[in-house]
Amino acid sequence: MIVPESMQEDINGDIKGEKQVRYLLAHEKTHIRHKDNLWRMLAILICCMHWFNPLAWITLRYFFADMELACDERTVRNFYEKERLDYVETLLAFTRRKTTMYAVAFGGGNVKARIKSVLAYRRFSIVALSVFIVIFAIMAIVVLSNK
Repeated sequence: MIVPESMQEDINGDIKGEKQVRYLLAHEKTHIRHKDNLWRMLAILICCMHWFNPLAWITLRYFFADMELACDERTVRNFYEKERLDYVETLLAFTRRKTTMYAVAFGGGNVKARIKSVLAYRRFSIVALSVFIVIFAIMAIVVLSNK
């Protein structure tokens, strides 16, 4: 991953800036781990093949927004509450930066929805996961036992 020199100059000696860049890099590494750029290119290719269909373009827009929300959730999955608040502050800080490079790199998209999602993130409890598995198993039995 390439960090632009101008970004490095912005954070020199700034502890808060170093933390923000750490969150930015964690977010981008999550995109890389889940091959989001390949999914993005595939979605654009499909949309280009269906260029005449307005629903394809609307779907593409929602797909990109959901991709960012999912990336945020995967990034903050193991964060403590304080780290999630710092992550949200970082989102806001990069959104407020004047250059478009910062906004595109991390603060882009529907920031309000992303912040709400990060702050509302809760891991599945064992009880909730167990209930989900039981309901799924019952539904699978009902569907597969069609006589």
